[in-house]
Amino acid sequence: MNKLSTIIEIIVFYIIGNILFNTIFSLTEVIIAKILLFNMNFFEVFESNIFNNLKLYTVLYFIILVVYYGINICLIRKLNKKLKRRKENEK
Repeated sequence: MNKLSTIIEIIVFYIIGNILFNTIFSLTEVIIAKILLFNMNFFEVFESNIFNNLKLYTVLYFIILVVYYGINICLIRKLNKKLKRRKENEK
């Protein structure tokens, strides 16, 4: 059950993050276009770049996910070694 909840959590965060990433990315692009005096609509930019943003976000998300879980695994191993030494010293 713990692994299932972790997988569901990863998927939910991916979906929420993807929506936020696409929105912020498109808003930034529209703001820059307005500063440069181009006339762009937010929804047109959002629709035209959604697949490119999806690919970019997927790559970034998996890199962050691998780094996060890699660091967690290293920390757990390190803490387990310290706990093991502490238990041996107590005996």
